[in-house]
Amino acid sequence: MQDLILGGPDGSFEPVQMSYGYACDSSGGCFVQLVWIDVSGPLACRVGENFEVLPANAGTFVATAVRIDAMGSSCPVGDYLIEPVEPSNGWTEPSSCAPDLPTFLRDVESSRSIDSCSVMRQWDYRGVLTSTESARSGLVSIRQAGDACVFNAEIVFADQPDLVQSFQIPVQELPNTESLMICVDN
Repeated sequence: MQDLILGGPDGSFEPVQMSYGYACDSSGGCFVQLVWIDVSGPLACRVGENFEVLPANAGTFVATAVRIDAMGSSCPVGDYLIEPVEPSNGWTEPSSCAPDLPTFLRDVESSRSIDSCSVMRQWDYRGVLTSTESARSGLVSIRQAGDACVFNAEIVFADQPDLVQSFQIPVQELPNTESLMICVDN
């Protein structure tokens, strides 16, 4: 694995944008997809639609899927545990958090079940993928605070910097249709 120097002065992962979307599978189970990225711009926002999109310059993103009971409101309040994925399975079926998925949203649209999980991907300035790792654990807490939906995340990786971050989106800007994405700056 190649070492990268990440955004913060201490090598920490410091995302500048977050994208949000949700989908429900054919069995009625729903999940939220969150993608934090340390590169800004319109192309960076599109990473949530396709994990193979890698914006200019070197960067890192963390893509997280959390299973929710149902999409009853636009702000899915709750605490969602990120379950560890065993790398010993070679990232093949039946793991639904394989680091090479095109996006969690597309996976659910194709009626494949998704576990609550998180993946970090890093690329160099040429757009070459240099590192991929699934989280060993984590917690995403979603709260409504007045007119905002607040997303707090603590996602822990074995070999890469952890993600400890908070973003908020005005409730009226949250997508009310499955598979639509919204992107916000930190």
